[in-house]
Amino acid sequence: MGTPLHNAPLLIAHRGAGAGLTNPHSPPENTLAAFEWAYGQGICACECDVQLTRDGVIVVFHDFSAQRTAGADLHLGRLTLDEVRALDAGLWKGEAWAGCTVPTLEELLPIVPTGAHLLIELKPGPQIIPSLAAILSSQNSIVPGLILASFNLDTITEAKKRLPQIPCLWVLDFERSSQKDWVACYRQGGVQGAAIRRPADPEQLLSVVKSAGLDGFDFGLSCPPTVWQRAVNEDMIVIFWTVNRLDIAQRLLRSGVTGLTTDHPLALHTLLLAP
Repeated sequence: MGTPLHNAPLLIAHRGAGAGLTNPHSPPENTLAAFEWAYGQGICACECDVQLTRDGVIVVFHDFSAQRTAGADLHLGRLTLDEVRALDAGLWKGEAWAGCTVPTLEELLPIVPTGAHLLIELKPGPQIIPSLAAILSSQNSIVPGLILASFNLDTITEAKKRLPQIPCLWVLDFERSSQKDWVACYRQGGVQGAAIRRPADPEQLLSVVKSAGLDGFDFGLSCPPTVWQRAVNEDMIVIFWTVNRLDIAQRLLRSGVTGLTTDHPLALHTLLLAP
């Protein structure tokens, strides 16, 4: 296991302040304003997504296309940093946010308060790891608050090799292949990675995590209980995304999971964790 997570259970602000229009009063997702807002409200953990520009800079952005949140049908990985900077990442959410730019990871890291957490989801393949390792090696003071995660098994495996002191989680989603059987969905390989589907066998999935030296999982809500309960029993880090319903949050936290990523961190904190 890597550095232990403190103050569990964690309620993690999804993309800083709530993805899409789910939280209409918060700043646009994955902007510096979003993370400043969340941490400023006393939220102890945020989640962000990162990608690599064509000239090798890590930027905070969720989709591979800039269409949804920047109004441009462009692939993030094919743009230079200057071209990414020219995008408006806030106008989609309202005139008040026009002019918000796409931040770099190096700009985001200093915003994380002492003792707080930042869950960084690595969207590309392993090509992002050298740049990530270079950045985090110069950010030693906040490494204890970082968590890395990726759908791409090769990416997160390489991250753990290069950054063994940081908790690394394998992101998995699940689909039913029949009434009784499930498949685990993830990616593997370079660039965006190829889509992989495999039987959701708990022992096999946990074996992958153990053999790669990873610290646990970041599961989609469709995860079959036989898988996530097995991971909890093994004392692995187990985080779920995206949990917006109180009853589901209560059930998962009672079952011993490490944390929940949510679009409503303030509301869930008030209902679940406030004294």
